[in-house]
Amino acid sequence: QEFIRNMDFCRNVGWFREHLRAFFGPDTPNSFVDREHWTPLGSASFMLSVASTVGYGPQSPHTREGKVATVLLGLLVVPLFWYCMLVWGSSFRSAVQTLAHKAKSGSGLLNSIGENATLDLLGVALVLWLAGSVAFCAVEGWSYSTSLYFCFVTLSAVGFASVMPTTIAGRALMLLYIAVGLTSVASLIGDVVYALVRGLGVQDEELEPGGEASPGTGAGSSAPAAA
Repeated sequence: QEFIRNMDFCRNVGWFREHLRAFFGPDTPNSFVDREHWTPLGSASFMLSVASTVGYGPQSPHTREGKVATVLLGLLVVPLFWYCMLVWGSSFRSAVQTLAHKAKSGSGLLNSIGENATLDLLGVALVLWLAGSVAFCAVEGWSYSTSLYFCFVTLSAVGFASVMPTTIAGRALMLLYIAVGLTSVASLIGDVVYALVRGLGVQDEELEPGGEASPGTGAGSSAPAAA
């Protein structure tokens, strides 16, 4: 027995166990733990990740039928979801501006609130990122850095997260977080794009579908007046 204990394999059993845990642990793609991805709630979170184009890595179909269903449903739900995001984003922007104006006071710092809608929306997105990370820490027991990473890849719709919520409360929070967070980000991106387009000198009339610039607004648009 002493001879066996002194063998290299036995002396390195701790190192071997740690590497096995890192490869087959509960939050890895090779996990043997049932993470309930295909329960009703798990399926709903998967479809929302498809519709929002977040596409979390650990949850994906493995059967041919599941992959075909994902493609067919994705063709329907992705444009529908982002159309809803644009519609909700307009209302979200108006609500943020209303709240920002109500929050204004006599201090110089708060006087800037409500004057710039883009800064207001950026502030809301940052609050959602940081506060959402705290919420996932509390619900899932993650470290704050892990929660920050998860919330970032969710809000940016990158979907590189190697961990996903496993509790019912965490998955419910994720569904709400995707809807609210991406609405906020869509509003912010729309505002930034609009500001950039205006900065290039494009007039409001030209931003409308089929709109034409009014006479005199574009270069070379002047024409001799009729006698």
